Amino acid sequence: MAQLSTSEPYFIDISAYGSLRTRTCDTCRKPCLRTRAPWYRCIICPNFGVCNECFQARQFEHENHGFDEVNVEYLIKHNLTRKGDWMRYVIQPDTKCFTCLDNQPNAGQREWRSLHGFFMSDLKRSGSKGCQLCSLVYRGLSTALPSAVSENPGVDMVVGPKHIRVSLNGSRAYQTDCMLIDQWQWYFYALPGVESPWPSVDVAPEYESEFSSAKCFDQLRAWINKCDTQHPHLHCSGADKSMPRRLLSLSSGTDGLSLRLQEVPDSSFGRYIALSHCWGALPTLRTLSTNIIEMRQSIALEDLPKTFKDAVYCAQQLDIEFIWIDSLCIIQDDALDWQIESSKMEQYYSKAWLVIIAAAAGGDTEGFLGSRPAIYQGIPLQTVEASGEFDMCIRHVFPHIQGDASSDADMQGSFTSLRGWCLQETILARRSVSFHASEMVWECHTSINCQCGRKLPLSGTFDLDRLKRKYEPIEPFHYIPSVLGTGSRFTYPVDRWRYIGKPFTRRLTRAAMSEEWRALTVPLYTQRQLTKRSDKLPALAGIAALLGSWDMGCYMAGIWKEDAQLGLLWNIKAREERPALSDPPAPSFSWASIDQRVEYKLPGYAAHAALESEKFLYGDVNIRVMNVAMQLESSSPYGAVSGGNITLSGLISHSYLSLHDGKFNLEPMVDCKTVQTHYTRAYGKRDLFFPDTFLQAAVLQGKDKSLMTTVRRSQKARSEQQDFTSEVDCLIVANIRTPVRDPRGIFGVPPDTQEYALLVLGKIECSGDIWIYERLGMAVFLFKPDIGTAWLEKAEEREIIIR
Repeated sequence: MAQLSTSEPYFIDISAYGSLRTRTCDTCRKPCLRTRAPWYRCIICPNFGVCNECFQARQFEHENHGFDEVNVEYLIKHNLTRKGDWMRYVIQPDTKCFTCLDNQPNAGQREWRSLHGFFMSDLKRSGSKGCQLCSLVYRGLSTALPSAVSENPGVDMVVGPKHIRVSLNGSRAYQTDCMLIDQWQWYFYALPGVESPWPSVDVAPEYESEFSSAKCFDQLRAWINKCDTQHPHLHCSGADKSMPRRLLSLSSGTDGLSLRLQEVPDSSFGRYIALSHCWGALPTLRTLSTNIIEMRQSIALEDLPKTFKDAVYCAQQLDIEFIWIDSLCIIQDDALDWQIESSKMEQYYSKAWLVIIAAAAGGDTEGFLGSRPAIYQGIPLQTVEASGEFDMCIRHVFPHIQGDASSDADMQGSFTSLRGWCLQETILARRSVSFHASEMVWECHTSINCQCGRKLPLSGTFDLDRLKRKYEPIEPFHYIPSVLGTGSRFTYPVDRWRYIGKPFTRRLTRAAMSEEWRALTVPLYTQRQLTKRSDKLPALAGIAALLGSWDMGCYMAGIWKEDAQLGLLWNIKAREERPALSDPPAPSFSWASIDQRVEYKLPGYAAHAALESEKFLYGDVNIRVMNVAMQLESSSPYGAVSGGNITLSGLISHSYLSLHDGKFNLEPMVDCKTVQTHYTRAYGKRDLFFPDTFLQAAVLQGKDKSLMTTVRRSQKARSEQQDFTSEVDCLIVANIRTPVRDPRGIFGVPPDTQEYALLVLGKIECSGDIWIYERLGMAVFLFKPDIGTAWLEKAEEREIIIR
């Protein structure tokens, strides 16, 4: 009876592989052996091979012969492997394990990485046949991730003289929503104080299981002391600062710890801790006009939610008397008190002796001084199964995020990274410690330190030292796209850069700070969540106030007047329109008027001194802000607004905007005729219009009292959208010309192309001779030079109002 042999999957020499790929099944005579499915080779008759279907049906002779499985997937991977001294993927005649290829983490061993692709089942099979390494890796993964046994994901492994590292792939369960800095998900270590079968393997670092332990706070005190005594940055100092209006006061007496809400006299200086936290859905203790008198007298510790109790414990351990917590130190049902105190966020967080970030707590009832999960602590393993001797362990890598426009200090699963208010609380802090589920992370204006050992210095001497590209190795500076030159396009987003550490660590040129606002702050902020839509501008007012103190100029509901040419060119990131808001918290020209993630599709073109020298940033097209009229809801120019408008002067062109079957199309006009953009002619139709919301046709009264069609933002649901075609006006904001010298174009754009960025506007009403518009979206037109010149010559210089 034909049966499988007990040997490993069959491998052949690469030189013979070419002829193998042309083989057909010797039973059904079909070219089945050319696929990647396994097939079977007779041991006694080497030239006889059958496909999987024929083998299972036993439709062949050789009934009493044994067969080897030929794993074609292995062969293809083998054939594609690049040869190199650092790769040990060589099948030797005496190879015993065809999974790890007999590689072991021994001294003198060169690093080997699996490139032939194997699965959890391969590790199990090899381990059962005596491979010690495969057995360890299989048992480690199956212990840490029991679901991996049945799901059988793909496995990537690297083995070096001191390490064994593994990643799983091929299943959504083993993927993250963001890229991690370390591509290897699981590390294997030798346990401390125990003899390992591989003496050269690194010993597992020891981490305390509880974040409330003395060792964790010893580490925190060491970070604080180093910041106080060694860090050169101006803000790395533990000096006393002016105090907030109210603070939670801690005092110890014979009856134990006592708490109360204390009113702080003006001009008082001292030290306090500020808490950055997620409130959560469950109601907890808050200061109200009805209970503030009682809270000034005493607050019972047991009445505090778990997150607040943990903050009090931290203050006790660090010997700090005062804590500032927004929900306790601001009267929550007093609108005036909330407006006054929320406008001082920049002062409260920047002057705190330390900001504690409760990143692991999704709500105030959860707390952040819990236990470190076992996968980060390390799970002990037996190298020899059932031996009773634990000498190795498996540990998940600490999940530092390698995200777009995010910090290397960010951690996957951080709840505070989802909350809008927490962005400014983190950025404004002169120094902070984040309590994540996996570890503590220290961040100040000089360095980042993690319990896992990551250290990143953040000092820089000149502005240019801080400009680094994302794809370079980890660098200790911010990235500002200004110095890239004309290589980037309007059609290609350049906000996909990461910064290391805090933005706005010190005053830069106005152009550089504008870049950090657009490329970092706005994209980071708009991807976060707010409980109240009305907080859209107040939750960012602290950072705006900081930049305002650095002479950034007039603030227009999220956009800086001196950066208007670029600041107005935002667009939604998801390309998934939503209904317009019935009560937008900002005028339509501002990204704060929509509830969407926002990005800037802008080239890094401007030189640092461009704004100061009053030169045009982009080509020969520009706009001018003639007037700003914002209706503020408080005395702060950076807080909430009830309305407003801006008057702009620039070139206006006419286009036809249509909606058909859910798709928008925008076509420019020259002499009342639509013209094709160069992009359309060269590459076929592609939508380069980015609507802010759903849109709809509307009717309004023109200057001569006649009725005319316009387009407005729509509050209707997607199912209620109706097709339309209407003329719209476009404000030409900036232009670039693609160099002729690049025959391939840049990012898919044809060479010698004129590129224009525009605001697409819908008329609302006429005020005298000036039209008042609503912003509908942002668009990019690409023309051949002759068409672009003709189109631009027909544009009119006009003053308009956008509200």
